[in-house]
Amino acid sequence: MSRTPGRKIDSYHYTSKDGVHVEVELRLFGDVLIARCPGRELEVRDKNIADLKRKVAAELERILSIVWEPKLLVEMTDEGNHHFQGDTHSAGFSLKYSFWEVATTAGKPISRQVSESNCGKHYVQDGWPGDDGGAWATSGVLIDDTPAHRAQLEAINTAIVTLRQQLNKLLSADKILTTLQNVKVLGLPAPKGT
Repeated sequence: MSRTPGRKIDSYHYTSKDGVHVEVELRLFGDVLIARCPGRELEVRDKNIADLKRKVAAELERILSIVWEPKLLVEMTDEGNHHFQGDTHSAGFSLKYSFWEVATTAGKPISRQVSESNCGKHYVQDGWPGDDGGAWATSGVLIDDTPAHRAQLEAINTAIVTLRQQLNKLLSADKILTTLQNVKVLGLPAPKGT
């Protein structure tokens, strides 16, 4: 959330229907009151304090009722697969996965990308109502974020690194001609025209 304008004039605690306590900060910007909740995606503006508090309560109940599910967005992309750049031919691929949370509110899917660090959890990209379900809807596969799935994806990453190291050895200066002569033995399809 961007920095809220105005000066802080007060704060109060709101308790949700489920007993969750939330600090609400009140700021004054000209003749407009602004309510925001540190650490939450909430900012409400109004000129009347009673109306502002009603709007804050309604919005907090909506936000606090959302149950986020942790997901992994897994993407496999071609990198230069038979792509010609001048006289250079290249082929490759990339496997990546990122951390997301998804939920449904008002019958619409919402999502947000999560970045975790030593400083805590941060939301890189939000998908609040009006969002079409997030970037994952068309660019990858969304799976449950479980320790087993993370371990399995790490195992695949390790296998890709090992494959890359083996290919580097096979294409090193002292082995490349032998490798090219033995393409069939390596289990690779024979080049066209041979």
